[in-house]
Amino acid sequence: MKIFAVLDRTARSIALLLIKFYQVVLSPLKICLFGTLCQCRFRPTCSQYAKQMYATHNFFKATLLTIRRLMKCQPFSRPQPSSDGEESENLPKLYFSNTKADKNLKYLLGCTVESDIAVIKQTTELTILAHALEINRLKNESRVTEVVALEGLKIGKKPKLGELVAKFVKHVTGKKKVAVHRNFPFWLGFDLSAKGFKLIVDPHDTLAERSIKSEREVEYIREVLSVVNGCFKEVRKILHQSKIGKRGILEFQGSELTSEFIRGEIEKYCYSKGCLAENTIVACGRQSADPHCQGYGPICANEFIVVDLFPFHRTSGYYGDITRTFLRGTPTEAQINMYESVKAAQEVAHMDLKPNVICSELMSNTLKFLESKNYKTDKAASIPYGMFHSLGHGFGLEIHEEPFISDNETVLKSGNVITLEPGLYYPGTGGVRIEDNFLITDESYEKLSEQISYDWVVN
Repeated sequence: MKIFAVLDRTARSIALLLIKFYQVVLSPLKICLFGTLCQCRFRPTCSQYAKQMYATHNFFKATLLTIRRLMKCQPFSRPQPSSDGEESENLPKLYFSNTKADKNLKYLLGCTVESDIAVIKQTTELTILAHALEINRLKNESRVTEVVALEGLKIGKKPKLGELVAKFVKHVTGKKKVAVHRNFPFWLGFDLSAKGFKLIVDPHDTLAERSIKSEREVEYIREVLSVVNGCFKEVRKILHQSKIGKRGILEFQGSELTSEFIRGEIEKYCYSKGCLAENTIVACGRQSADPHCQGYGPICANEFIVVDLFPFHRTSGYYGDITRTFLRGTPTEAQINMYESVKAAQEVAHMDLKPNVICSELMSNTLKFLESKNYKTDKAASIPYGMFHSLGHGFGLEIHEEPFISDNETVLKSGNVITLEPGLYYPGTGGVRIEDNFLITDESYEKLSEQISYDWVVN
């Protein structure tokens, strides 16, 4: 066995040397000869990905994963040039928005700004162009290096905003070339282009550093999860106090219990604890077979009730995202098996959580486990059934952030905060989803939603 270990290390070392030779010599030469059309279509590039695979897996597995990645890249598939990605990394980045519309700004500034502002990011320095009335607050509350008053840029009597931003960019960077995100306002881009500026579109929607959460960010998420825990206790209490009325419809305090009523109680509870809950899912019976059905109408006994809570804190802006499935009454054997299979599928997935695990492997293992329990994923008359959504996703200032736990080659890193939310959905029967939140640590993981109960049968 030692001989195989030595051979594996040697083979991986040789592979890493060859990758380095490619990156240093062959890749630049290829660009010189054939131009940007020969650039890799992925970020991280295929060579960076291969380097990571050989550093974390045995030679055989790393080679298979690298070949699979290459088969998805040129010349085997339609090219998707991404030269802007590399170029934009070395340019000053210009933002024009507010912290509600652009969570990158919320992350960079560390405070809330309701009105639109221009921000230039150069390495670790942030410079803001804002109205004079915002200057003192931004200096005190944000992580900016410098604040420039909009009124201080004198250009004629009634300058257009585009002219002011152009002067601001030239004043701060000394350049007429900046990187912008894809949601940069078209009108402002047009004005800057007319002034001779060149805008390079950064293909990444979110800042890469946002996927790695700091200790403070994790604490913000814990705060929200404590509120979510209280919400589920309220839901369970309502179901417990309800009575089974005519036609199996639940009654609470003399009225029919509805999805709308439970959603309203959740929203009130969250608001009282400093959070906002929007578009909460409370889906009963057949509605629960549609993963994103918000739910409406009466809640019935002996049916699955999927409750998906994803509130955010009004001050920090950070989300929590938990789903529990309930049933008021007596479940059938088929319902018990379905619920327990989903719960076991999540346990199978989270036992593999650690740095350097590939997301597609987590997804694949979960699907295989559910199939081993005779729960297949397929379509009938164009309607999907089984588990037909991704296993999970990152979250933070937005409810969906990188990494996405699906059929992709993304590798988990220490500091990622993710959901794992396996589910099974069968039209005409209903659905079960169980979702928890996890922090990837240096060696393994921490379950952030440990305190939230799984008691699903309410009597």
